Amino acid sequence: MNYQKIYNSLIERGKTRGLNKKKLDYYTEQHHILPKCMNGDNNKDNLVLLTAEEHFVAHQLLVKIYPNNENLIFACQLMTIAIPEIREYRSKNKFYSWIKNKSAFFTSRRLKGRTVRNDPWRKKVFEQLTGRTKETHQYIQDISDKLTGRTKETCPGVAIRTEKNNILPVEIRLLLVKKRDEGMTLSEIYEWLSKELNYKLAYSSVGKIYHRTKKEIVKNSYMHQ
Repeated sequence: MNYQKIYNSLIERGKTRGLNKKKLDYYTEQHHILPKCMNGDNNKDNLVLLTAEEHFVAHQLLVKIYPNNENLIFACQLMTIAIPEIREYRSKNKFYSWIKNKSAFFTSRRLKGRTVRNDPWRKKVFEQLTGRTKETHQYIQDISDKLTGRTKETCPGVAIRTEKNNILPVEIRLLLVKKRDEGMTLSEIYEWLSKELNYKLAYSSVGKIYHRTKKEIVKNSYMHQ
C-alpha cells in the first residue's frame, strides 16, 4: 500500500480549508505536514487544518511511512490517550493497538539493559547525589537551618494538630458541623476556627470536614484510636 500517496491526498484535502479555524463551523486541529521532529517548522506552508479523525489517521500514516522514527510513534500514541469528548474516540479506534504495541517495543528496546553505570543521565544524577548529606548539600542545609527551632508557636502557618495527628479534635469537628447546621457558611466557620480557636488550617481541610455528617466524623475518630 502506498502510504505516502494516501498521506499526500489527506493533506491536499486539508489545505482546501485554509488555516483560519474561525471560518469553519466544525472542529479542526492544526497539523505539521513535515513533523517538527523531522525538522518541520511553523511556516504556513507546513501547516494544515485536519479534523480530529483525519489528524489521527495522518499520524498513523506517518508511522507507516517512517516505521523506525520513535518520535513519530510516541506522538501517535499520545493521540490515543482518551480525553473528554473530542479525543475520546481515539483510544477506541480499532487500529489503536498496533500503535501501542509498536511504542512498547521501542520503549523496551531503548530501556533494555540500562543501569546506572551505562545510562549517562542516570549515572550523572547518581554521581551528584552520592555521599550527599545535609552538611554537604547546601540546599538541604539551608532548609534545615530555616526550620531549626520552629514550633507551632513560632511559626503561625503550622497547623495545630492533636496527639493522634488529626487536624482537629473530634469534639471541635462535631461543633463545626453543629454550627453548619445552624446556618453558618464555610467562610464564617473558617474565620471562627482561625480567630476564636486559633486553628490555622487550610481552607480546603475545613471544607472537607464541613461537608461530612456527624456519623462520618465519629466513625473516623474511632479509626484513629
